[in-house]
Amino acid sequence: CDTIIAQLNKSKLILKKDLDGGIVSYNFTRKAFRDRKWNDLTCTARGLLLEKDTGKIVCRSYNKFFNWGERPQEDTDALAKSLVFPVTSYYKENGFLALISYYKDDLLVCSKSSNAGTMVQYIKDTLSELPEGTLDKLTDYVKTHDVTMVFECIRPKEDPHIIKYDRNELVLLDIIDNTWDCHK
Repeated sequence: CDTIIAQLNKSKLILKKDLDGGIVSYNFTRKAFRDRKWNDLTCTARGLLLEKDTGKIVCRSYNKFFNWGERPQEDTDALAKSLVFPVTSYYKENGFLALISYYKDDLLVCSKSSNAGTMVQYIKDTLSELPEGTLDKLTDYVKTHDVTMVFECIRPKEDPHIIKYDRNELVLLDIIDNTWDCHK
């Protein structure tokens, strides 16, 4: 994993940002996105937040994913050869990415690239609207299991999208283990 971190730090296609609390975030650059410079490293650097001193994952999102047919690996013929059935599909809500984990004895709330700022405050505001006891259960779960809960945060007034929503909401997309898979 030290090799992956060294490659992230060295790459001109990866944006490294020092955050509050001894955390560093990694995301692919606009150039990587615009020029479609996708590889294992640029796909890994999407909502990846590490403890600066140790390289431990403190919060993470999905790797970069692609639209159907956007790359040869995702076209119909390639998928017909590589998919393992049964396959499950999900409806994708239309908001922004919210990442929630536990770090240094507290809930860690992040957007895909930061643990501060307007989008993070929207996530915190939405968390405060959860039914009584829900936030305590969520906090206990991420702490006990060392995971990141990945949500779509819907804030129709502050962050409108094509799909119209009538209320603030956090939609759980997945729960991702906060450990490195360095054996790829």
